[in-house]
Amino acid sequence: MPNSVFEQIKFLGDQLEEGEIENVLLLLSSVKAFLPHLVPLMLDERLRVRAGVYTLLHELDHHKIEGLKEIAPLFLPLLQDVDTRVRGEALSVLEIIGTAQELTHITPFLTDENFQLRELAEDATTEIQSRLGY
Repeated sequence: MPNSVFEQIKFLGDQLEEGEIENVLLLLSSVKAFLPHLVPLMLDERLRVRAGVYTLLHELDHHKIEGLKEIAPLFLPLLQDVDTRVRGEALSVLEIIGTAQELTHITPFLTDENFQLRELAEDATTEIQSRLGY
């Protein structure tokens, strides 16, 4: 297992690129300290890595893995990225793991000039509110 955070993130990204979702899922389920590593992987240029993170979050949420909701605030800075794609992917992630705390950061996107970001914000808001019983 790689020692440095950089090596760990690279290892996880390479595993996702190779389609080893199940292996990464097992690793994240047992080593919760690696969960924050998913944030920089959302900035990876490789589509398979970013899609893998999204799939992992769905699976981790489905299996009710502890610590998942606690990493949601770590994705908030991605909402300020200059790249629309990154902001949209951050909204999609928050739809899965976001809590009431993140809703205040999602709300401004409901009136964003970008139609896709507005739709993603609506989906995230609806999903989070549904989980909270609103």
